[in-house]
Amino acid sequence: RIRRRMAPSFDGFDAGVGDAERDRLAHVASGGTKRAAVLCALLRWRLRLSDEGDGDDDDDARGRDRIDVLLESRASTLSSHASEVSFPGGKFDPSSGDATDFDTAMRESEEEVGLRREDVCVFGDMDVVLSRHMISVRPIVGEIMNSDFRPMINEDEVAEVFTAPLEMFLEDNGRHRFDDWAWPNAERAIRVHYFDYKGRVIWGLTAAILI
Repeated sequence: RIRRRMAPSFDGFDAGVGDAERDRLAHVASGGTKRAAVLCALLRWRLRLSDEGDGDDDDDARGRDRIDVLLESRASTLSSHASEVSFPGGKFDPSSGDATDFDTAMRESEEEVGLRREDVCVFGDMDVVLSRHMISVRPIVGEIMNSDFRPMINEDEVAEVFTAPLEMFLEDNGRHRFDDWAWPNAERAIRVHYFDYKGRVIWGLTAAILI
């Protein structure tokens, strides 16, 4: 989904981010009982090909970009989704000043990992997706532009912050597996995706958004 929604280059685009009525209608149409938003924050790294064991000295000068996505492992003490891998984000909360999904994603990102609005160049958003718990979730996509950004972890909510290469979720590299889950009263089975990465399992709604 990220690949379909991204512009050909990372020059940025609007795509309706910040339109409160558009967001409201999208969540209503999803049929969810609650709404939330997450931030798919991307980081661009300049790599030398020799760093990955490819090429010769001529390749070193040429290099290439790698795009990573920022993820977090939730605290083990949380009452829901404890220890699972997720994006920064959370539930829509007008009492905290949320008018749009962008507001929610950025407020929660700052609370959880210290990532501020001014640190991110927003490209746009993705379609609302419905979780198995009937929460409608809007992913907001942007690039972290602040080269000095270092996560400031809220230990009440987050156990760790890490990055994973975006291409891992877009290519057939042996890390991907899935199960088809049959839920009571569901019309059909739900395909649940899993990616194994450095001892972590990225799965469920987070994995579905990334592919």
